[in-house]
Amino acid sequence: MLFGKTAPDASLSDTLNQQLKTWAALGQTVAKQLVSQTPALKDAEPVALALTNTAVLGQDLLAAWTSHQTRSADWVKEQLDALQRLDQRGPAAVVLPIIPSLKLLVVSVGDQDKHSTLSPEARRALVRQIAFPPKEPSGH
Repeated sequence: MLFGKTAPDASLSDTLNQQLKTWAALGQTVAKQLVSQTPALKDAEPVALALTNTAVLGQDLLAAWTSHQTRSADWVKEQLDALQRLDQRGPAAVVLPIIPSLKLLVVSVGDQDKHSTLSPEARRALVRQIAFPPKEPSGH
């Protein structure tokens, strides 16, 4: 979807958007209703909120991608930072596997106009380099 030569597939985008909408609703249900009804689920609340926030961000990103809305470098950095915060492991140590894909989508949205001049392979390499920069060595 991100690295092909053709425009985004509308039916695939619709399917992804529906899945993200479902995840957002389920996260809301757990965080706002089930936790208050079942105190044993209290530890699930941060995970449910992270799922909701990730899904809502994903819907926004998908909408920007499918409508060809290019965003600024500052916007890209803000979104990548938001995804990094959502990817922090809480007490439940749950990983949301969609986050790396959303990072690729953020970078793709940010430079849609520039990426269209690159080959799919070059675009994939550039997007991955920006979305997943090398980690700086820790100073111990």
